[in-house]
Amino acid sequence: MPEIEANGARLHYDEYGEGPPVILVHGLACGRRMWWRQRKSFAGRYRVIIPDLPGHGLSETPGDPRAYAEDVFADDLIALLDRLGIEKAAFVGFSMGAGISLNLATRHPERVSALVLAGVGSGSENPWSLARTADEWVQVLRRDGLADFARKLMRSALFRHYARQHPHGRKHIHRLIRQHSPEGLDAILMHLLARRKPVYRRAHALGRMRIPALALLGQLDWPCRKSTRFVAAGIPGATLVEFEGVGHFVPLEAPAGFDTAVLDFLDRALVT
Repeated sequence: MPEIEANGARLHYDEYGEGPPVILVHGLACGRRMWWRQRKSFAGRYRVIIPDLPGHGLSETPGDPRAYAEDVFADDLIALLDRLGIEKAAFVGFSMGAGISLNLATRHPERVSALVLAGVGSGSENPWSLARTADEWVQVLRRDGLADFARKLMRSALFRHYARQHPHGRKHIHRLIRQHSPEGLDAILMHLLARRKPVYRRAHALGRMRIPALALLGQLDWPCRKSTRFVAAGIPGATLVEFEGVGHFVPLEAPAGFDTAVLDFLDRALVT
């Protein structure tokens, strides 16, 4: 299995296809397996690289809390590029992965050829509420275990629209969540999610960006509605695409529309 060492921890990734490199960065408690459809549809045109972030899937769960800072996660992805000999790549991030990709693009713009952000910035309106939510989820995870934690997460505003659509969606989310170790999810919640900075503090950095950017938003994604629109408006030349009747999980709830929007954008940004 392909792995690298990044900041002292093993980082697992999958790789498919050939062409300009595209990194798919997953959301909280989702792991690389959330991109199963995109792995197939994107690999016909691009070199698709899909990591498990630390604390997720097959990647290591570092013991040092400092390893879960958003800056460190962004640097882990830079280490992945370095190991693979990639000078610049397009980053497609969803939810937590969108925040990490945005962090990377503002700190290392020379390594980013294009940027896609789906459902970015949840909790930015009230970071204290976000920290309380993270603590509540951690308490459920520690007290009741991974299965009850998964059920709790699926009732949240971020997960529930997809989970309630049909039994397949609920089962799929449950499988995604339960592929991770409780220790990894605990660390992510306490040391990354609870301490994440609101996207509104990045206004100046957004205005300096000169990277082709696409923002994607589900019409019913209330936790990310204002923040995603803010990011799209703040990046010069960025495009915003909204999906009617769709919640937070745009890549899973509207996969055909998501794939078309992203591939059309990447074709313009990377190929033409």
